[in-house]
Amino acid sequence: SSETTTVIEPITTQTTSTRLLEVDALRASAILLVILYHSFRVFDISHINLQDGSFTYNFKWVLDHIISYFRMPLLIFVSGYMFAFLKITKGKYRDTSNLIKVKAKRLLLPYITFAPITFICYNLWKEGTGEYAFVPVGHLWFIVMLFWCFSITQYLSTRINLTSPKILILLILVLSLCYPLSFIIKDYLGIASCIRWLWCFILGYGAYSY
Repeated sequence: SSETTTVIEPITTQTTSTRLLEVDALRASAILLVILYHSFRVFDISHINLQDGSFTYNFKWVLDHIISYFRMPLLIFVSGYMFAFLKITKGKYRDTSNLIKVKAKRLLLPYITFAPITFICYNLWKEGTGEYAFVPVGHLWFIVMLFWCFSITQYLSTRINLTSPKILILLILVLSLCYPLSFIIKDYLGIASCIRWLWCFILGYGAYSY
């Protein structure tokens, strides 16, 4: 049988802190932007007409036309960056099976808990055909997507050196070519969402070394 070579990424001495306070602040800011964006979606759903030139109108315009383009990439990028910090510097998640177990508890368990509720609500509201049992809806797509990003990045990190600039650039290019596919296929089990955002997560992972 063929031998499997495991790539062990070097332990960096970039920081000895148990936290990256600047990155924590950046992640908190990204989460706040996501919350603000969804909070203002009430005006779209309720069809409330905002007065042109008002503060609320202008602020919503900024959320829709500026912040919406980088809020999710920023949040996912930071997630990948923090994963690299925990894995490379703090020595966590060396074992793939342990990572899957931990992330399944933190991400898939909430999904399994709330998915039946959203399944019932969406099918009643949209008179669906039952596909929402397998397609994450509402905010649930994010936690399933994160689970796949963590798992795939973990697997790749044991096979190739994700901190190598050449490998990182090549991988990002390959994932970029797959990006349009995420808008074509149905998001069953969050696979399409993972294809759409995996490049950003891995970019954050690779960026940690620099």
